[in-house]
This record gives sequence, C-alpha cells and structure tokens, in this order.
Amino acid sequence: MPPSQNQSPPIFLLKTAATPRDLYEEYFRKEFCVNTQSHGYNPVFVPVLSHRMHTENLARVESFFTSHQTHQNDGGDEEKEKGEVESFIGENPTYGGMIFTSQRAVEGFRDVLKQGNIPAPVSQNLVLYTVGPATTRLLTPLRDQYLPHARIVGEEAGTGEKLALIILNDYNNTWHHTNKPKPGLLFLVGEQRRDIIPRTLMNDSLEEHRRIRVDELVVYETTEMPGFEASFRDAVTSGEKVLNDNDSNMWVTIFSPTGCDAVLRVLGELSSSGNEQKKKCLIVTIGPTTRDHLRIKHGVEPDAVAETPNPEGVGEAIRKFYNNTQ
Repeated sequence: MPPSQNQSPPIFLLKTAATPRDLYEEYFRKEFCVNTQSHGYNPVFVPVLSHRMHTENLARVESFFTSHQTHQNDGGDEEKEKGEVESFIGENPTYGGMIFTSQRAVEGFRDVLKQGNIPAPVSQNLVLYTVGPATTRLLTPLRDQYLPHARIVGEEAGTGEKLALIILNDYNNTWHHTNKPKPGLLFLVGEQRRDIIPRTLMNDSLEEHRRIRVDELVVYETTEMPGFEASFRDAVTSGEKVLNDNDSNMWVTIFSPTGCDAVLRVLGELSSSGNEQKKKCLIVTIGPTTRDHLRIKHGVEPDAVAETPNPEGVGEAIRKFYNNTQ
C-alpha cells in the first residue's frame, strides 16, 4: 500500500542530488503527497555513479567553436581527409547543432563554455537538442549567458526515441529553406549509451535528403561509486526501522544499469537473512533500458517502470503498482 498517514518510508534515489535543487526530492516530498493524499516518501540519495570528464575531447569541442584545425577523432581512427574541418563556424560548418541526453554531458559542455573563448555570434544558427526538462533546466542558463542566439529544442521529449523524431522534423525544416549543405549534429555522450538517436537519424530507410549525420563524442566516463554497495546496504537497513506498518514499502529508484548487481546482492542478502527485506524494498526503474538489463542479465522483473524518465513518471509508476495490487 502507499505510505501511511503517520509514516514516510524512504525512497532510495540511486543518484547524486542535483544542486541547487533536485526535482526528485521536491516531487516526493510535496507533489506526490498531494496526489496520493499521503505523507509521501522520504527521498534518500545514494550516489551510484562516479564520473570522470574526458578533458581531451572537451578541448576538441571548444576547438570546433574557435578554430579550423583538423583533429583526430575519439576512437583513434585515421584523421579526416586533408582540408576537411570539424567546426561550428565557417561558410559550410561541419555541425549545425548539438544533442544532449544526459546531465553529465551538459556539465562537461559547461566546463567548455566557462573557458570564455567561444564568441557569442557563433551561436547565430545553432540548435541545442535536449531529451527532457532536467537537461533543459541545466542548459538554459548556459545558453542565455554564452550562446544567446541558440535555440533549445526537446524539453517535452522524455525519451531518446521521441527526441530523435523531434530532431528529424525540426532540423530538416530548419535547413529545408536554405541552399547550403545540411551540416551534421554533434552528440556529446558517455562511454555507455544507447544508439537509438544515431540509428534513427541516419537510418537507410529514410529518404537521403532527410537523413542527418550524427557524430558521437565521448566527453565523460562512468564507473560504479567506490563503497556504493556498503552505503546502499546501510541505507536500506536504516530504512527498515521506520516501517512500523507491515504493509508499507520502501522503494529503490534505479536510473541506469550501473549498480544493479550491487542492489540485487544487497536485497538478496537482506531477504535471505530472514527479515523479508526484499518484499519491503520494491524496485522502480527510470525506463525500459534498465528494466531490460534487469530482465536479461539478472532474470529480475522490476515492480514498476516509469513511462517517462522524470519524477512524475516514477511517481505514476508507483501509483499504478498500488492500483494494480489493491
């Protein structure tokens, strides 16, 4: 059952709290309470990911805005043909926009912009595609300060699939009325990512004039946070102590495949210790990618899956779970 009126059990968010405000924390402390007429959940952040920015590739991003030098690409492939320039500037630029599907990519780009070397006029015809409200919220003040002429598109997308369709329509419409060659898009990514956007935009089934070249550039690397498993175990054990109502549940929100092994080990250990902890701590995933990872690699079916990767999507998935089990 949902949280009782006299208790607010924890919902473990396997992420670092965003600053200066985290939308998940605000939602589960306030909005979820109103929607369910309960005391909601007590958000507990347990960071699972450790990120390292790829400084060499971030320097390449800066050079695309400031110089006409040819660079070797991320994968160590051969240099581009002599005379071909990777750039956002010039008569026929290589790129006309950028794609962001993670907050870490936006943070890496922020480091580039803070160097202060990118002239504002460069953003005259630039379009920045974002996958949803979280990335848009981070990118907007950067646009306003450093790239005042750029457009931001995609806040309503929510998923990579939907964003790809938005890009197809928006970007092709933008370049349809010009006589210039349509430049590609630069996609700033981590080393672990889905390929749905490049596959959709460059699909052979599209008419040639509608295809959009996408170049991916790895700007950060992700590993599991040292000590995560112990931290999560402590958090779950502490959370169990507030569950005075036998029908109450804690939830763990999993945002990516990273850390799933540790989560399942902890819940399995606690369950086997005789306190049936696994039944008290239910799993909701941020979307289908993590759900499929749990299914395929671990044979585990999450209790709920968010249809949109945001606080409201997670909350709605939890509500549906309780509606279906009543």
